Amino acid sequence: MRLLTSIVFLSAAINFAPPIYSQTVLAGTVQDPQGSAIDGATLTLFRDHGAAPLASTRSQSGSFRFALTPGTNYIVEASAPGFSAVTIPITDATALNITLKLAGIGQQVFVTAEAAAQTVDHISKAVTIIDAAEMAQRNEYSLAETLRDTPGLTVRNLGGPGQSTTIRMRGLRADATSILIDGLRFRDVATTQGDASTFISTLNIVNLDRVEILRGSGSSLYGSNAVGGTINLVTPQGGGPAHGDLQLEGGMLGLIRARTSVAGGFRDNRFVYSVGLLHLNVTGGIDGNDRARSSGLQGFTKYSVKPNLTLSTRLFVSDDFVQPNSSPTAT
Repeated sequence: MRLLTSIVFLSAAINFAPPIYSQTVLAGTVQDPQGSAIDGATLTLFRDHGAAPLASTRSQSGSFRFALTPGTNYIVEASAPGFSAVTIPITDATALNITLKLAGIGQQVFVTAEAAAQTVDHISKAVTIIDAAEMAQRNEYSLAETLRDTPGLTVRNLGGPGQSTTIRMRGLRADATSILIDGLRFRDVATTQGDASTFISTLNIVNLDRVEILRGSGSSLYGSNAVGGTINLVTPQGGGPAHGDLQLEGGMLGLIRARTSVAGGFRDNRFVYSVGLLHLNVTGGIDGNDRARSSGLQGFTKYSVKPNLTLSTRLFVSDDFVQPNSSPTAT
């Protein structure tokens, strides 16, 4: 028995803001507790209670810049490998000096709970955030495996990569957990409940900035499929100098995995991009009859046409093959 599936998810958005007559520049630095500049720190700008990041960049020799609209409140999130992430509210400041503490308990900007940017301190519901650094350390190949240790979730897999997988949140049925991609609802319209449970087994880690898990009903914001909770997959925004990573690995059961990503920006981050590629191949499986293969592409671009007009696109493509082994006689 063989099953072949292909998934394509494409979204495009044009964001208009109120007319902007003047702008100020927020110039700042990022440094460690000893006062040394931190090069390559990631800085993301959110409008206070806005639903999506406005801009993202990386510090160069510790320095960074953002264009702001006077009279608007913002939130800046700063992070760097080995340091705790911090979030700082911005009003009418034109200079900002950020000191990052060594890795420990830190703050993060969380979007899912109220569909708007806010700090974890302001969230009343139970949430868990798994960032890119933690995913890299754990080196899980799929979303389901990444979520397995999350409190309140039950992950069931019937035989390895590509095989039938379900996620149950707080004991509710599998279709009671809503899957979002950058806050956009992701689902299979061919299913009875219109949920994303049929795609869970093919949602592999390609290029994610973080995963936000909200435990508790979010149906008032995200529909009936969010009765148990919500899982939001957040795409890297890119920005800053070109940077990327490459991962190659192999192991038992005929496992071969290749993954690469690249991100950056042009023209003072007026155009930012982030692209990831994945090829996962299991040639044998547990008993030699559980072959699976997945090839995925994930991309994000955003262009600031004017200060009050941006054009963004998101592309998710997944081509998957799996050999279900539902009985001892299956071939």
